[in-house]
Amino acid sequence: MKSDNLICMVEPIVLSVTEAARSFAECISRVRYQGASYLLLKGGTPVAKIVPVEAEPAQPEKVRLSAREFAEWRARKKGEVQMAKGHSESCALLW
Repeated sequence: MKSDNLICMVEPIVLSVTEAARSFAECISRVRYQGASYLLLKGGTPVAKIVPVEAEPAQPEKVRLSAREFAEWRARKKGEVQMAKGHSESCALLW
């Protein structure tokens, strides 16, 4: 059997923000159990989407690092890199 590997693209259900608020629990149930998605309008203008979590592209995790942690991370990424002796933690010398 030959497969065409087609992807089914389903248009979102369009609702006003007011309609969505009145039936919010039902909307969330459809998103969770049926994979539905919604486009919410305010005054006829799109303002928000409700989509299944799997449908959204993964966002990279943002992390705050100290200068020393960043230098150590960079060293692991680049390989053989050492912190310069005698410099402050905010300074790294890459060999």
